[in-house]
Order: sequence, then structure tokens, then C-alpha cells
Amino acid sequence: MRSSLPQRLHSLSLFTCLLATFSPAVHAVGASPGSPGAARGGDGPNRNGVLILHAADAPENSNGTACEIVEFYDPLASCEEAETNIDDDGFFRVHYFAVYAAFPLRDSPRVVGMTFGIDYDPETVFLTYSWGEWGPCTADFELAEDGWPSPGSGTALTWDTVQTEHLLSVYAFAGYEYYGRSTSFDLIPHPTQGGNFVDDSILGGGIIDPVVDYGRLGFNDDPGYLPCPTPDPEGACCLDDGSCVRASEFDCTLVGGSFVGDDVPCDPDPCVAVPTQESSWGLLKKRFRPAESTHGIE
Repeated sequence: MRSSLPQRLHSLSLFTCLLATFSPAVHAVGASPGSPGAARGGDGPNRNGVLILHAADAPENSNGTACEIVEFYDPLASCEEAETNIDDDGFFRVHYFAVYAAFPLRDSPRVVGMTFGIDYDPETVFLTYSWGEWGPCTADFELAEDGWPSPGSGTALTWDTVQTEHLLSVYAFAGYEYYGRSTSFDLIPHPTQGGNFVDDSILGGGIIDPVVDYGRLGFNDDPGYLPCPTPDPEGACCLDDGSCVRASEFDCTLVGGSFVGDDVPCDPDPCVAVPTQESSWGLLKKRFRPAESTHGIE
């Protein structure tokens, strides 16, 4: 059962206030669009998340919303399979393309809110509402900026229940490139709130993880850009019982272990305690003191 409109507005208000509070830090670590590995995520469960675009193989003039059309004809199964280029050989037609949030399979994402923006050349790329209306695909509520989805604008989404998918369908558009130019439709940070994921501990203070990287859909000779997510590096993690396991620093800390370092192997075992022998300061001095001379006295 979905929450009431006042409940959703209250949750979204808390969400946007939280983002506004942390926005300076978010902008400091936010990625610039189209630049691989431009930022490292935060410390929450969504820390390695990226946003990508996928152009669906769907017929023009399909019935339904853009989300419904993508989901029916060509839903994305994995990040690596995303189509990031549309080339109509100079003959434009309406295409349907979707935004997905992607997380490494080793991670455990927990998304209840997010913000992002879009950018494109309005003189050659056109979005249409009549041939497949744009909108959120799975979110329960949206708060878009005035003028959305114009170039440089942004939107905020919230879910009533936590989303744990490693490939989360977020949004979809219908549009086309009219003049046969090589250009792109870009995902970018929200112009005022940055690009972020928020986890389900939001009412207790929340964890905001910035979007690590942003995808781009290219038209004609522009190939687009597909930034599939990268998991945290793993290394030796020493547990309380003295055993060694391979884990990321995040997961090692989560279970109370001591992280030795990225790519450090467990063989040889770095968690084996160094043998010690009880002693005293007097015994140590005696051990290293030079032998006393007897000056001929037996």
C-alpha cells in the first residue's frame, strides 16, 4: 500500500533538506559528466553507484509511456549490454531511452531517494511527450525543477520502499536528433542538489552517496559513454579470531575486522601474530650488556 500524498511530500521535503545541508561536500566530490572514474563514492551502501543511459530497440509510435515501452521491448539486463548510440543515417525518428542506476554486484545498494540532471543541445535534440511521455519508471514520487526536462535542469525522486536492485530502472524519455549532427544527451548532477543516492536511514540522519559517474547517449558519430560501476578493491582483512579473509575495506570494517591493505594477499598470512616472550627491562639489559672483565681474578 502506497503512502499518502502528505506523507510523500514530508519524506521528499526531508530528503531535499538533507541534500541541501550536505550539498557543499557533495559538489566537492561529484563527478563531471563523461569522465571515467571522476569521483569516488561516499561511505554508504550506494557509494559505487553510477547512472547510465540505454537506447531501447523499440518501434516508433509505440503505445504507452517511455518507461513502459522500454520495459516491454528492450529492458536492460546488465550494464555492459547498454546501447549508448543512436544513428539513423540522417533520417530522424523517435527513440526511447532509459536512465538506470547501476551498482557493483558485490555491493548491497539501498536506495530510497536520488537526484540527477540532464543536458543536451536544444537546437538539434528534441524530447517528445506525445509519442511516449517521459517520467520516472519505478519511483513513487518526483519533484522536478521548473522547466524540466529542459537542458541543464534536474529532478529528485523518492521511493516508498527501499530499492536493492543492482540495476535499477530510474527514468525514461522519448526523443530524437533532427539534423543528423553528432551530439549527445548527457546525464549530469542536479544543478542545485548535485547527483546523489540516499539510503533508507534518511530519517535517522541518512547517508548520502554521490553518483560516481554519469553516462551519455550519443547520436550519429558520437559513440556515447558507458561508465559501468567498479567495486571497491579487496585485500587482506584480519578478523577477531585471527583468521584472514579477502574483503574490501568497507566490508572488513563492517564486520569489525582490521583491513591490512588493498591487494594484500592472505598467503602468506598477515594476520598471524608475531611470537613474543615475556621479559623485563633488567633481563634485556643483561642480555645486551658487554661481558664484565675479571682483570685476571679467577
